[in-house]
Amino acid sequence: MKDIPIRILNRIKRFWLLFLIVPIITGGLAYLFAQNAQSSYTASSEIMLGNFQKEGLTHQELMKDQMPNEAFLEKLSNQTGIDLDVKYLLSNLTVSPKAGRVLIFSVSGDDSSKVEEEAQKVTNAFLKMSENTYNKQKTLLTSQIDKVEAAETNSESQIDKEKFLFDLKGRMIDLTPTELNKEVSVEIQASSPVRDALLGVIVGLLVAFALPIIPEFFIRNEEN
Repeated sequence: MKDIPIRILNRIKRFWLLFLIVPIITGGLAYLFAQNAQSSYTASSEIMLGNFQKEGLTHQELMKDQMPNEAFLEKLSNQTGIDLDVKYLLSNLTVSPKAGRVLIFSVSGDDSSKVEEEAQKVTNAFLKMSENTYNKQKTLLTSQIDKVEAAETNSESQIDKEKFLFDLKGRMIDLTPTELNKEVSVEIQASSPVRDALLGVIVGLLVAFALPIIPEFFIRNEEN
């Protein structure tokens, strides 16, 4: 046991240059890998959901699940006339709910122009489909109110008419459109060469520290 520190010190003296080079090599390799690593990009937008279709386009959880779906994306593209790259979006689109009836659309990839373009298109398509559906609901309610108001009633049915009108006008007041909450913006997720180089140096130092100690385990096994 007393010889262990002496043997370790002797190895350090004999191979000090190797122990010094190891962290330099690991740090340098980490720096080169980080420099050559391909950056990734994420384009995101935020949509504030309206109130006009509780079991459809304004249902936060339902839209979170349906948006990254092939059938829904194709329907979105066909109904709005906006040419979505459905296959690309299936692999790169994520939809996340946020407090306050907000949906976050995120498109990720290694081409900044492509992710921004597809994020903008899917955002515009969803807003357009929502606007069309909202307008239909508003038109339907307006038509119903006009018909009820124009309907002739007697004293007995007047109360029912007023109740129905009250309900329809309440629904009209609650009707709100879906709106853009935050414009599409692109963020870059890139490796930091300096940070990776420092991590590489730390790993190299740990390896260099272990190298003169490792042979002792084999010596012990031979002695046993």
